[in-house]
Amino acid sequence: MMTIKNTFGVMLFAGLSAVQMNAQAVPVYDQGGNRLHLDGRVLGRHFFSQNKAMSGDAVIARINLWAETDINDQMYGYSRFEHDFRANKAESEPGEDYTRYAYVGLSAREYGYFDYGRNDSIFYDVVRWTDIFPVWGAGSFAIDNFLARRGSGSFSYHNRDFFSLVKGLEAGIQFQGKKEGNTPVLKQNGNGYGLSLTYKIPETGLTVGGSYIRSSRTDAQKKLSPGRGDNMDAWVAGANLEHGPFYAAALYSESRNLSQVRSSPLNIYGFANKAKSFEAVASWNTPLGFTASAGYIQSRAERLESIGQAWLDKAWVFFAAWPFNDNFRITTEYKMSLLKDDNALRLASQDAVAVTMIYVF
Repeated sequence: MMTIKNTFGVMLFAGLSAVQMNAQAVPVYDQGGNRLHLDGRVLGRHFFSQNKAMSGDAVIARINLWAETDINDQMYGYSRFEHDFRANKAESEPGEDYTRYAYVGLSAREYGYFDYGRNDSIFYDVVRWTDIFPVWGAGSFAIDNFLARRGSGSFSYHNRDFFSLVKGLEAGIQFQGKKEGNTPVLKQNGNGYGLSLTYKIPETGLTVGGSYIRSSRTDAQKKLSPGRGDNMDAWVAGANLEHGPFYAAALYSESRNLSQVRSSPLNIYGFANKAKSFEAVASWNTPLGFTASAGYIQSRAERLESIGQAWLDKAWVFFAAWPFNDNFRITTEYKMSLLKDDNALRLASQDAVAVTMIYVF
C-alpha cells in the first residue's frame, strides 16, 4: 500500500512547475492617464492525506483587478480588488467565496504611499520572506488575525528609500480599526497599530528587517481560555538573501495573544498567552526552469492554562514546480508533520500533499 510519503515521491518527479509566473495582465483600459488591468488564475488543486478533514478537492478561481490614475507629476491614485471563488461544493450548497484584497491608495513618489482597505498587514513586511509556499507558507501566522498577515480596516503608509535619503531602507506604519460584531471571536480585533523597518543592503542581495504590532482585544476575546490580558503584541525579526537562482530566508517571532490555539478533542479555543515561532526556507530556480524549495516551520505556545507548553505546528515543507509556459504550470507541495500523535493539544499529525494545475491569464 502506498504511503503518503511514497505518494509525494511519485508526484514530485512526475512533472511540476515554477513558483512564480510572469504572465502579463490584460489591459482593459488605458487612456487619459487612467489604467485598468485584469489578471487571474484557476487552480485545480487536490489534497491527499490520511487526515480526512484535510483530504479532498480544493479548486479555486481567482480574479484580480488593479487600476491607476495620474493626478499630477508627483502623485497618482491606485486601487486593487482580488476575489476568490471556490468550486469544491455543489451548486446548491452555500459558497465560501471571499475577498483577498480591496483597497484604494495614493502615491506621492519619494514621499511614500498610503492606502486604506483590506490589504497585507504590516507584520507581513517581514513574514512575506518565508511565505514562498502556496499552501503552507508562513504557517506560524494566520490570516485575519490582528495585523499578522492580511486583514481588513487597515490604513497603511510606506516609504521606500526613506525619502530618497537612504537607498534600500523602507519604513512602514499601519493602523487597524476595531472589528467585532458578527465576526468569529478568533478573527476579531480591537484598535491596533504596527511598525516595520527593512533594509536591503546594497550590492549584497541581503535584506534584514523587523516589525512590531500591538492591538487591544475585544470583550469576547478577553473571555477566552487560553489567552489572558487586554492586549495583543508581537515582534518579528528576519533576513533574506537573493543570489542569482538561489533564495533563502529566516525569521523569529515572539508574541502574546496572537497565535491561535484550537483543539476540538480538548475543547480548547483561544490564544497562546505567549508563543515563539521560527521559520526558514530555501529555494533554487534551476537552469531548466524547474524550481525546488524546502522549509522548516515551528511554533510553540507557552503558559497555556492547565497545559503549559505545546506545539502549535512543527513541520518540514517541500515544494516543486515546473512551468510548461508562462501561462500553465503544475506544482506539488508536501507537508511532513513533525508532531507526535500524542502531542499536548491532540492536533492532527498526518502528512499532507497538495497537487495543483494552474492556468494564469
